[in-house]
Amino acid sequence: MGISRHHRHRLNGAPWQDANAHNFSYLGAAFALGAGICWASYIYFGQKVVRQNIGMHALSIAIVLSALVMLPISAIHNPDALLQTQYWGKALLIALLATAIPYALDLMALKQLSKMSYGTLSSLSPALAAISGMVLLNEHITTWQIVALFCIMIASVGVTFRSAKHPERLQND
Repeated sequence: MGISRHHRHRLNGAPWQDANAHNFSYLGAAFALGAGICWASYIYFGQKVVRQNIGMHALSIAIVLSALVMLPISAIHNPDALLQTQYWGKALLIALLATAIPYALDLMALKQLSKMSYGTLSSLSPALAAISGMVLLNEHITTWQIVALFCIMIASVGVTFRSAKHPERLQND
């Protein structure tokens, strides 16, 4: 009795076999790769900025510039939404919870941690998202995905402890 393609995908957890499928998006894969490159650049340049003690100022400028760039795009795609003031409070809450506060915390972490430690600890985000999905949204993950989550957490703890024991070795990583 064979396993259906969909079920096999659920067992593997990763859609690598879908790269040859008709519904695989190379553009989506390029966007994901681009996001990874942007995160790596953020870690590299973010640490340089915070070490120069201009982190929060740079964050404020970046958020304002991002809003100015996105505002015309939003106005073109859905101009009526900008005028619906009942959503402005929720938009502000989302801006604080999804951008301002996390990035302010990131800058504080970048100032205290090496790039390697910060990058490794940042890799916990998907693990925390998966756990949140399980707890809050009643999502189910496979055994292999649970094993992967534990591997990510163990690697994060290991790099953090290594960094704490040998800060001179990891200072410029």
